[in-house]
Amino acid sequence: MATEPNQQQRASGLRGNVGFRRKALVHRPQLKLEPGNEYYVIFDGAIYVGKPIESGTESKKEPPHLAHVLFLGYTASDGQYVNGRGAEAVIILPKLLRDALTEAYPGDAYVRKAFAFEFHKHANPDKRYNVLTTLQEIEPSEAQQLGAEKPAEVGKRK
Repeated sequence: MATEPNQQQRASGLRGNVGFRRKALVHRPQLKLEPGNEYYVIFDGAIYVGKPIESGTESKKEPPHLAHVLFLGYTASDGQYVNGRGAEAVIILPKLLRDALTEAYPGDAYVRKAFAFEFHKHANPDKRYNVLTTLQEIEPSEAQQLGAEKPAEVGKRK
């Protein structure tokens, strides 16, 4: 029978044995952004450029831009809310979201702030990109209601 991890297990970053403490997070899972969902995240670091995508032929695509986030949850297109419980993740930032963040928050001022954003598929089926429909900063109290247990401590490193 699976049980919810207790506070000490969550703080350690490990599922089972609470006698261990996580020393470093080596890999974060990727949070795949699906069109039509509204996502709630706290940016845990600045946007950075990932490794170039290698293929058999030269590609004109630029390397992906990534960001470490604390995933608070999302609201699906049917209105159902899914709690992310502040899980550490990495997202691939679409150009529209990246440009909107860096323009509105110069000098990485978006770091340690909570945001809600939503994408929709482009109306023209020939277009391969999604359209950013909303991007809004949300208050830590709202972030707490959406799943972060201690928003004041989010993003602190030990």
